[in-house]
Amino acid sequence: MALLSVAAFSATAHATPLTTDDVANLCNVQAQPAQDICNAYIAGVEDATDLARAVKGKDSCIPDGVTVPQMVKIFVKYTDNHPEQLHQPAAIGITLALADAFPGCK
Repeated sequence: MALLSVAAFSATAHATPLTTDDVANLCNVQAQPAQDICNAYIAGVEDATDLARAVKGKDSCIPDGVTVPQMVKIFVKYTDNHPEQLHQPAAIGITLALADAFPGCK
């Protein structure tokens, strides 16, 4: 069932932006394809954030050594604690979660 959900989700992902709820649901699925998509999405948002900060002359605020699986746990915990954010675009939800965990990001 999880593979079917991931396949159906992937087919529609290009039409509209992913919401925080979409990515949180992927991160909560234990099947490998969903976890791979979750990890890649969160890593991609962090990479984009790093790039944006570098362009503005700021370094990343995520401490060295923090792994993508750690960022996924931070994101999932944030979505569990902030259901009011689930309608936000996923990039915003991930950024808010990381900023909450690492206050230097704010």
